[in-house]
Amino acid sequence: MCIPLPVGEHDKSTKAVTVLLRGLAFANGVALSKDKSIVLVAENSTSRIVRYWLKGPSAGQHYTFIDLTGYPENIGKNSKGEFWVACIQKIVAFKVGHIQFMAWKDSAKTSSFYPATALHISQMAGACDCN
Repeated sequence: MCIPLPVGEHDKSTKAVTVLLRGLAFANGVALSKDKSIVLVAENSTSRIVRYWLKGPSAGQHYTFIDLTGYPENIGKNSKGEFWVACIQKIVAFKVGHIQFMAWKDSAKTSSFYPATALHISQMAGACDCN
């Protein structure tokens, strides 16, 4: 079961909290752009990144920025303002007769139990590198 959670902003001067997005499915990562015009939210249960505009003509609007093939685990930003998202590969369960199997996409970069990949978002126009 997934509990929808909101994402909001806190005004330090008034101590007020404003909800920006509601109904997110396990939003476990939030990052603010370098120019503070947008927020990216990693939504684990739906395997997507949501983009929300704080400023400009699209302020208050949001959309799915990218659908992922894995589960995003947090989102971060480097000193250049580029976003990084770690993704755990989706594990698929299937049953044959009375035996249940677990399968996941093998990763050449790691031999850990939960293969992971990283998403590098270098331009907010939509270009990204998946490593």
